[in-house]
Amino acid sequence: MRDGTRLIFWLDVLILIVITLLVLAQQWDMVIALFIALVVMNYFDHWASRRRH
Repeated sequence: MRDGTRLIFWLDVLILIVITLLVLAQQWDMVIALFIALVVMNYFDHWASRRRH
């Protein structure tokens, strides 16, 4: 993006906000699923950037 932020950062922020709302609603199964998705998404971003170079 133009200001140097990447899409993955904004997706992380969005998922963390959703996780916070789910914790407040005590939806623990969804919290765990989104946490796993967040870890996989961040790992894939690092893997994809290494593969491009």
